[in-house]
Amino acid sequence: MASNKHLTDIVTRHQVYLERLKSSQVRNFDATLRKLEKAILQVVNSLEVETLNDLTKAKLKEVLTQLRGAQTQIMLDSVDKLMTEFEKIAGYEAEFEAKSFGQLGVEVAVTYVPAKKAFAAAMGQPLSATGQMLDSFVKDWAAGEIEAVNNLITKGYADGWTNQQLVQAIRGTKKAGYADGIIAKIGRDADAVVRTAVQHVASSARMQTWAANSDIIKGYRWVSTLDGKTTQTCRSLDGKVFELGKGPRPPIHIRCRSTTVAELDSKFDFLDEGATRSSKDGYVDADLTYYDWLKKQPASFQDSAIGPTRGKLLRNGGLTAE
Repeated sequence: MASNKHLTDIVTRHQVYLERLKSSQVRNFDATLRKLEKAILQVVNSLEVETLNDLTKAKLKEVLTQLRGAQTQIMLDSVDKLMTEFEKIAGYEAEFEAKSFGQLGVEVAVTYVPAKKAFAAAMGQPLSATGQMLDSFVKDWAAGEIEAVNNLITKGYADGWTNQQLVQAIRGTKKAGYADGIIAKIGRDADAVVRTAVQHVASSARMQTWAANSDIIKGYRWVSTLDGKTTQTCRSLDGKVFELGKGPRPPIHIRCRSTTVAELDSKFDFLDEGATRSSKDGYVDADLTYYDWLKKQPASFQDSAIGPTRGKLLRNGGLTAE
């Protein structure tokens, strides 16, 4: 099999922008958080008791039913929107992968995978990170958040919380920047679920495209984002080559950012003669590490990849590639 440096460069750059897409999808969930907070507090503020344990058991049950109903509709709407976005992402990723083969410098007949087929592959393949199917991964998370809110109410009932204490537990405290409330926790959980799901969809679509082009694609190489957030498992897999359908697939853990690049049939070995890889400003040494390569990119791209502070350090010598 041949590891094509052109494809590696394309995939490395693409993964950076996929991370930005994940962030955009996470931000879209903010509207759901606000709706949830409003619906939950509307029920809580309607309680006409000084402390929660003043509620009768019958009233408590009624409150829990109201809360579950209000949250369920909001979360189901959000899940539906997420699934719609995931299908779009699957189609885009499959098309992007197929088009990338057109940048090899030689003419190859490429089979394109339709969006619905790419998404069906993502839905029909368990997430390596959890072993769950995508549908249950997302829906189980949504159901779990609803149950967590109701459990908070029953805890307040058992401990005799005042309404003010309950509201604080829901919204969080000003001192902590409202990060200690259950609404903020739902947001953090959503961040993990969305990022993991998007990576799974992208990875599945990519591999579906490879399977459809098995005459030119014989395997894949693992490519990890090597920074302080990279897990030991992903670091250990970086650069390893696997046969199609016989190796690990990103995401292998929650919030996994590792990706994969196609390994071409050996008849394409000539493409890497000279040991170069493409970059925005021409051809560079093929043995560059991710950060060596990043140092050669424009400042705007460096800042989008690792943040303005570290980007500046990388440029002025305060942060070495190593």
